[in-house]
Formats: sequence, C-alpha cells, structure tokens
Amino acid sequence: MSGVREGEEVVLETVFGTSHMGKALKVFLGDEKFQVDWGDKPLYPWIFRSVEEEKKLFWWRSDAHYPLIYTPLHEDIHVVWDQPYLTNPGRTSVWFFDRYWYPTGIVWPVRRVGARLYEAIVPPPDGEVKLREKFYNAVISVYADKAVEIWERLREKSKGNLEYLDSIDYDKIPFNELLVVFQDALDFYDEHFKSHWYVNIAYYAMLFGFIAKWKEILKEEPDPVISADLSISVKDANWDRLKGIWKLKEEIKKSRALSELIKAPITPIEFLEKLKKTDEGKEFLKHVNEFLKAYGWTSPYVHQLQVESWYEKPEYFIEELKYYYVTDFDWNKANADSTRRRDEAVKAFNKLLEKKGVTGAEKEEMLKWMERCVKLAPVNPDHHFYYDQGTQTRVGFIIRKIGKRLAEMGLLEDPGDVFYLRYDELRSVCVDPKALDSKKLARERRKKLEEEYAKTPYLFWFGTATEWAIDKETWRAYWGWDRDRLRRAEELREIIEGKRAAPRIIKGKGTGTPVGEGPARVVISPRDMGKVKYGDVVIAIMTSPAWAAIFPRIKGLVTDSGSPVAHPAIVSRIWNVPCVVGAEVATQVIKDGQKVRVNGMDGTVQILE
Repeated sequence: MSGVREGEEVVLETVFGTSHMGKALKVFLGDEKFQVDWGDKPLYPWIFRSVEEEKKLFWWRSDAHYPLIYTPLHEDIHVVWDQPYLTNPGRTSVWFFDRYWYPTGIVWPVRRVGARLYEAIVPPPDGEVKLREKFYNAVISVYADKAVEIWERLREKSKGNLEYLDSIDYDKIPFNELLVVFQDALDFYDEHFKSHWYVNIAYYAMLFGFIAKWKEILKEEPDPVISADLSISVKDANWDRLKGIWKLKEEIKKSRALSELIKAPITPIEFLEKLKKTDEGKEFLKHVNEFLKAYGWTSPYVHQLQVESWYEKPEYFIEELKYYYVTDFDWNKANADSTRRRDEAVKAFNKLLEKKGVTGAEKEEMLKWMERCVKLAPVNPDHHFYYDQGTQTRVGFIIRKIGKRLAEMGLLEDPGDVFYLRYDELRSVCVDPKALDSKKLARERRKKLEEEYAKTPYLFWFGTATEWAIDKETWRAYWGWDRDRLRRAEELREIIEGKRAAPRIIKGKGTGTPVGEGPARVVISPRDMGKVKYGDVVIAIMTSPAWAAIFPRIKGLVTDSGSPVAHPAIVSRIWNVPCVVGAEVATQVIKDGQKVRVNGMDGTVQILE
C-alpha cells in the first residue's frame, strides 16, 4: 500500500488546485484488522484525480455524531451533500464552506470503515487562502452579531416545514403519496441543514473569536469554567421540553392513582397499557401523546436515521419520566440554577478584567465578545432542536413508514431493513417489487455490516496526519485533535486491539464539575439506556439533548469524545454532575459494574475495582 512517509512534505493535488499541507506527522492507511477499502478509483472523482490524493487526508472517527452503523440509505442521503456543487447546487457541505469562503476547508468528505463513519476536510488551494481569510474576517462578525435575528427568521420557516410533515396521517395516505412526502422531507432535510450551517458557523465563529480575543488581550488560556458557563442557555426549545416533562411529573404527583402506577414494579409498556384502562389514565396518556407530538422528535443518537424517536417509542420516554418523578425534578430550580451559573460567570469575567488591568478600549472589546456569548447561547440548543433532532428523526420516521409498507407487502422482513437498501434500490422496489430481491439484499447487507461493526477495531483515525490537518484546520478541534492526542493514538490503538494492558486511570478533559464515583454503565446503543440506574456513572461515546433525561439519576458521566464546550460538558455543569469528556477509550476499557471515580476538575477517570 503506497502513500507518503512520515516526515515527508505533503502536497495535495485536487481539481481545485495545489495545497501544501506541511510534513506528515503520522501515516496509517489501515492494516489487517482495520481494513480500509481505498479502491482503484477515487471515492470523490470530482475532487481527486487519484486514490493517492485521498490517502493524504486525515480521516477522523465521527463518534460525536455517528457511533452506530452507518447504513447504506443514510449514506446516500448524507453523501448527496458531497456531490459536485455545479450539478447539485447547495446540496452539500460545500455550501457552508463557500458561503463564508472558509479559509481552512472547501469540502467535507466521508468514508465508511468497519460500518462506521469517518470524516476529513479538504484544504483550499494555496493561492486562495489569504483572500479567503480576508473575506471570512470581513463578514464573520456580521454573522455573529446578527445570528439571533437570522435564527428567528429561519426558525419560523423551518417550523412550518415540520408542521406540514406532522399534519400527515402516514398510515392512511396512498403509497405513492407517501413517496412524495418522503421527497418533501429530503428537501427539508437539505434546506434545514443549510440553515443549520448558517447558524452553527455564526455561533462557533463567535465562540472561537471570543477565545482568540481572550488569549490576545488577557495573555492567558481562557478559563474553561467561565467560558463554558457564559454559553449556558436558560431559554430555548430544550428548556421548553424539560418544562413539559416537569408538568407531566407534577400531574402524576397530584394523583394518587397515577403516583401508585408510576412507582409500581412494571415495565414502561405495561405502564402505558394500564393507562388505557381508566378515564384518568386515558386523560394522562392524551397529555403524554400531546407532549410527544411536540417534543418527542429526538433520540439518543439523533444523527443516525435508523434510531427510533421518543415519539415512535413512548416507552423510552416513560422510562425517563419515571426517574423525573422519583427524583422530583424541579424545573424552576434547575432553570434558576442555570441562570445563576451564567450570571456568576458574567461577574467572574468582569472581575477578571479588573484584575488584569486592561485598558478601557480592551475592556470594551472583551465585554462585547462576552455579550455575544450570552446573547447567542440559546441559538445553539434551539437550532439543534429543530434540525439535528427534529428534522432528522422525522426523516427516519418517514423512511420507517415506507419500510412498514414494504414489509406488509412481503418485500422486507422488518421495517428497519429499509435502511440497508440504497436510495435508488428503494425507489426501484417501491414501484416494481420484482426489480430486485429486496428482502434478501437487505438481510444480507445488515448481517455483513453488523459483522464488520463487531470485528473492526473502533480506531480514532487513518490516512495522513499532516501539520495542516492537526495544527491549522479548524474542525479537528471540535473532536479534540491536536499533537498531544495524535501522540497518544498509537498507544490507545494497542489498548483497543488488546496488545497493551488497559490503564487503571484514563485521562480525558476536565469540565469544571466535581468528583463523584459509582458503578459504571456502558451505554453504546439505545437499548442500553434502560439499564442505567440511580447512582450509576454512565460511560458513553457521546451524548445528545435526548440524554438530558438521565442526568437527574446519574453520579457521573464519561464520554470518549467531546471537549469542555461539547454537549455532555455543558449539561453536566447545569446538573452539577461529575463529567470527563474526551476520554477516548473509556467505552473500550471500562466494564459494566466496575466502580469508577470521575474527577471533573482534572479530567481523570479511575477504575477502582
């Protein structure tokens, strides 16, 4: 297998031009256990003229979004973003790079290895970089300043799209009409994720700008607790969802019968069935369904279309509602505590400015950036509610409805098998059942991908780690990549592959949370959520807003991925739960039931037994 060697200068040739990427720090193109199918032709011929150029990219594991199997149908829907933008204008992550004329990237390609998703960034040609930097710097502060009004405009349009999808009776409409609605949903998916990038880049530009100004003016690394707490949102759609859960919990508390029922040693499904047997239960079930219609469009893995939402699986929600009842969750207190933490961060930041003795102009500049943080805090969770959660789970829901029809016609064994067909295969069998043996094809693909997923080591990266990719490219920081992590990668790979003994102390990143300990519960898939009990320490690859429901019952959280400003860190600070992020091998090393100590201050996880 060819490729550049470590220490060599790497020059990338794309159809866009030449990019000098500095030296190759590390090269790993795959091995016998971790088999990368590079192929004879480039995966992206509209970017690269040869496979050798694709090997020069740094492909990192997309654990923050896609820790489960990356299905063929999802790949076709997802990769449509990465088609040539000349023939598919806008339907691509090229859109956001081009809109801002991003100086550290022109496209975001993806590859599947061992049934999991890996991603990379393609740099712009050398001759464009300076101009891109000037353009980006000229416009990005405008986006940051106007992000709130931008979001308010986009939100109303997006709400209308989702309300249209929610207005349809999917079990009654004709099959050909269902196919049209599916196409509508894909159009919304495309439109909403353009809006996602529009808002997301504005938010992160503000955040990165604030960090850069902190370093420049205050001559120090930003305080992780202050900077993160300034980004705490206290009014957004996810807080509205929590308020809805709190109201349902209060309704149960006021009823003796409902209180006895939710405390009974029965399964969530049995709980739902018993609600149907009394008038009071039916009324409460009506309120639950109303809540789920509005707020149930989320799942533990919202970026993976094959995972069912709370709306489809109300028993998932009932399991969470039970714990909110047991812990007597107080929405008002939780919101007040978050508001207090944000306000204390504002005061702490002002005190820091006084202590540093900055000039009047410097103070004014820093306060301007701080106010942007506070103002934009609700935008990030709000747009995640509508896009990362709401749009994606609805698309998955509609696909499952098509799968259900195909299963009823005998063309699939299970509605979920639809995700193992390719997009054009799905369209073919929908109009001509004899076009292919969809049942056999989906079954064999599922089996193959499940086997690959189980046997392929869950490695962090492959390709070529260049100086550009590790030191300059922007998005690698979101996944916590730097030279220190790259140095650790080989040792961690040996641990994952069983060539080196697992450590008793795992090092991650602190989140400014306290220290706690308890029995570990490793959560890798949706079915693992039910085994989490009060007092457990959850060990996960990453979390999403749907995981917020488990926070009242856990004594600690450890994630393989993430940074001090990622979802698990922010929510853990809200709930004062000990949390370590970026622990990298935690899910591979820690076993269910082991007692662990989580130090949210220094970022260590100690296996006590």
